[in-house]
Parts: sequence; C-alpha cells; structure tokens
Amino acid sequence: MIANTSASAVKAVNQAIAQGKSVYLTDDGYIVDRDTFASLLPNYAIYGDALYKVPSGPTLKPMKVYSPNYHYNWAGVDAPAHTSLVLEKLGFQIVNTPEEADVVILESNRFDASIFGKKPTLVIGGEAMQKLEKLGVLTGFDAEKLKGGSDYEGLMKAIIDDQDPLTSGYKKNTLFYSNSGNWIEKVPEHFKTLMSIAPSDYYIAGWWPHNDVLANKVMAISGELMGQPLFVYAGNPTNRQHPVHFFRWVTNAIFGSKLASLMDYVPAKEPDQVVVPIHNQTSNPQPILAKKDTPKVLLPQKEMTTKNEESVQALTYQVGQSFQESPAKAQLPQTGEDTTAHFILSGFLLAVSGRLPPLEKERS
Repeated sequence: MIANTSASAVKAVNQAIAQGKSVYLTDDGYIVDRDTFASLLPNYAIYGDALYKVPSGPTLKPMKVYSPNYHYNWAGVDAPAHTSLVLEKLGFQIVNTPEEADVVILESNRFDASIFGKKPTLVIGGEAMQKLEKLGVLTGFDAEKLKGGSDYEGLMKAIIDDQDPLTSGYKKNTLFYSNSGNWIEKVPEHFKTLMSIAPSDYYIAGWWPHNDVLANKVMAISGELMGQPLFVYAGNPTNRQHPVHFFRWVTNAIFGSKLASLMDYVPAKEPDQVVVPIHNQTSNPQPILAKKDTPKVLLPQKEMTTKNEESVQALTYQVGQSFQESPAKAQLPQTGEDTTAHFILSGFLLAVSGRLPPLEKERS
C-alpha cells in the first residue's frame, strides 16, 4: 500500500494509472501490486507497507479536470487557476470544458448554476464559496467573512474527521491555511463536517484581524448537490502552488471515497487426497508409505475398472496416523495360476534322488 502522505505519492499513483496498472483506493492510501510499487520507487519519494489482503472493487482511472480560468481585471487577461497548474504537475489531465471533465473545480466566481448536477464538483476558497451562496442552489449554506476580509490570510490549528476518506493522509490535529478570509457559518442538511478550527490557541501566523471569532468555525464539508458529490473547502490549498502540504485536500476529493473491499489472503493448500491409478494390480494391494520426513500410513480404497481386458485399479490414499516401523519386505504381485501340483511332484523327485547313491553302492 502506498501511503497517502505527500504530493509525490499522488504523482506516483497517477503514473501507475496512466500505465494501465490496477490501483485501488483505501482509507489511507493506494493499493498496487509489488511489481508496480518496485517500478515506481526509483522515481518517486513514496512510502509503502506490505498488505496481506486481497483488494476487490473499482480501480482508479485517469481523471480529467476542468477549472475555469481567473480573470485579472487590472491586466485585462485570463490566467489558469492555481489548482489547474498544481493538478497538471501531479499527473491529472486538464480539459477546457466541463463536458470533457470527470471532475469540476471552482475556485473563482466565474461560474453559474448550470455547472452543478453534472459532475462531481469542488468549491475551493472564499471567492467561490461566496458565489455558491449567492446562486442559492445549496439550501442552508452560508459562507461568512469579516467586513473587508476577502484577502485575510492565516495559518491555524484545526481538527478533522480523520475517519473520512476525504481527509486521508492528514492527522486528526492538523493545520488549515487560507488567504481569502472565509469560513462556513451554516452547514446544509445532510452535509458532513470534515474540518473545524480548534476551540482555542489556534492562530499560528498571518494577517487576519479579529481572528478570535474563528474558534470552532467549520472550514470543510462534503455532501451531494443535484445527485453529484460536492466538496466545499474554505481555505486555499493550492495558493500560488506554494502550500504543498495541502494539495491532497484537492486530490482526495478528486479520487472520491469509493474504497476497495479487502479480503484475507489465504494461500493454496496441498490436497489431502491423491488418486493414483495402478495397472495390473490385484484386489489386495499392500499399503504404500508416503516418502516424507515422517512416515504416514496410506489406506487404499478400491475402485475397479476394466478396459481392453486389462485390470486397472484407482486407489485413493488418505493420510492416516504417523508411525515408525522397519520397512516391510517387498511382496511380488500374484500374477499366475495356482501351482500346488508342481510343488508336490518336485518334492517327491528330490526325496527319491536323495537315496540313489546308497543303491548304487549295494549293487557294486
């Protein structure tokens, strides 16, 4: 299992997927076979553990991502979204339309309500969250910020639900970063809270006036909108491609939460019964000893068949109790007819011939 602990692990997994290897998603990493792991190790900084389980279920496929460009009014130009630049470096394919994509990522305000309900969608950062609330498509959702706080920035301590696949690779007590000054004030019904700011002593660094209001505020949620998965993250995990530690919040949401099933690995066992056909064998075969370290009694069970007047006996040998004894003398098979008369005549001739010498002496 490749541990989901770095951006390098995600790059390695995408490389394996691109090569057509079977990659399974698990709660804290990615499952590949041993040969695939060995081929990735020279080129990627990854950590792996042996997994004595057999995975089953869906394998990961190459993912195509669509994210609208930024528009800089002061320059009058468009530029790729930060998330697009990061994901391309991690091995995802960036496409130009939502129709081409497997996943849609929104991190600016350049979208409308028609984008939802077609593909799994990620809403990243304060600007996109404010647009989501304004559209009114997600009942009960409230994105909040301080007055003039759209560009407030801070690094804070947070607490996550570490049992959810979308938080894979992060510890329960973790960090949160934002440079868009927002949080989630109200969580929609049936949505799950994934991360909240710690209750106290949480602010580490940044410029976020009145940050004391952020205690216990929700910063990430997941659920469904119009039948498609929706992930909302109040921070900016790909800001200017710098905070590498937070990239996996995005990649986790892209790969989703359909985990492989794991079954115990059971090695194949040697059969405890062996059927051995023996030709020209009488109906009373002798026991055969197994040639192993400890002799074992093999008890024959007969099944007679005849083909072309040849006697064939299929013997099934079952392993019995072990014992030690001197090897028995080999016994020849009984292949001929009874010859009792021949033995009587031979004995008579031997007896007579034993008296011939005395007869000759008396005659001389």
